[in-house]
Amino acid sequence: MRDMKRLRYGVPAILFAYSGILFAAELLTVPQHLWDSLQPEQKTLLSERFVINVMAGSTYGIILDAQTLNESTPGTNAGSRLGAAYGSSMYVDRAFSGSPQNWNYSATNNLTAGLVGGIIGSLADKPAQALFRTRYTIKNGNGEVNYVEEGKANAFRHSVGLCMALAPLRPIGLDTCGMTREQFLAKHNLLAKSPPPPVVRTDEPSKAQAKHDNSEAGLSPTSSAVASPDASVVRGEMVRCKFGLASPVRVSRATCEDAGGAVLP
Repeated sequence: MRDMKRLRYGVPAILFAYSGILFAAELLTVPQHLWDSLQPEQKTLLSERFVINVMAGSTYGIILDAQTLNESTPGTNAGSRLGAAYGSSMYVDRAFSGSPQNWNYSATNNLTAGLVGGIIGSLADKPAQALFRTRYTIKNGNGEVNYVEEGKANAFRHSVGLCMALAPLRPIGLDTCGMTREQFLAKHNLLAKSPPPPVVRTDEPSKAQAKHDNSEAGLSPTSSAVASPDASVVRGEMVRCKFGLASPVRVSRATCEDAGGAVLP
């Protein structure tokens, strides 16, 4: 039975159905340039352990700068005030209309008329609206610098230096923006699956030449002079290397030093 996958956007775990049994698989987000640099066997190993989400360089980036503009609008109460005044004045006009013996004024009724007019007039009022528009300067995974705007009801904004997904704008792991290929391989224990190229010594003498040199030096054909190890041989030796918090892996000294790892004794 073929595996069926259901992916919900932004959820770090995926549910698989296999023979009616559900189990969770971790979602791994990989930048496009890192994924393209992997060998087919490395991609297969990762796909067996994770659900891979490959992010194009244009869909994520690092915040370089952020500027916020307050575009909030205050509320208005002119309608309720005008309605209250109009209702009160209408009542007064009616109370004192006609001859004085027909006047019928009540302060309570005047207040009631003002309240009713204010309620009717409030329909024209507008509530306050809070809006803070932030423009982010973001350098995406392709090295391009773009502006991304976000509007919110509060002034809180994302910090400079965060790694962000751009659609929609949300924080993601810093590894997505800054991890190198060597660090990625070390984190997922894939360095052993990618052996370094063999070191070719162009200055190594042939066996015949070495035998001739030994003869001239008065040495036996089976003996050789003791010399200090060549620098290329030292950098090509296999060592235990540790990258950050990842488990130590066995790689060449050159790969460990070039990737910023620590050579363990």
